[in-house]
Amino acid sequence: MIEERASVVHVEDQFAWIEAQRNTVCGGCSLNNGCGVAILDNYFGRRFARVRALNPINARAGDQVAVGIPEQGVVKGSLAIYAVPLVCMLCFALLGAALPIRVMSQETSSILFALLGLVIGFGWLALFARRVNHHPHYNLVVLRRVSRDQATFSEQHTE
Repeated sequence: MIEERASVVHVEDQFAWIEAQRNTVCGGCSLNNGCGVAILDNYFGRRFARVRALNPINARAGDQVAVGIPEQGVVKGSLAIYAVPLVCMLCFALLGAALPIRVMSQETSSILFALLGLVIGFGWLALFARRVNHHPHYNLVVLRRVSRDQATFSEQHTE
């Protein structure tokens, strides 16, 4: 489970809108401030991300909470977002190149079928997103309340 500390800013139905400080992995890197990511992070400063999380513990606005998402959910979701539309596009491009269509060249057929495959892949992705919209395996979940002292202490020692 990947966990992060956050603040609840708004609650609606079974969801909590949380705000967490965006972190880079620079603190654990041996290059520390010598790479481009650290320079950009210092230049743009620390920003906050506001996202929606399932709220089974009924946290209220102003609460400091720990939120989490399973690692497998992140991996499967990433594969769904990136791989499925790409694989559909490539398979349909190959199909378009293999089919003998007399009114257009093989290249044109391949391009049009690739675009069709991409549209089908994005359509599948929209259905997948709708299906997993409330599933705790693919969404952030508010795990527990955290005292302000614990949140402040952990933020000070992770920078």
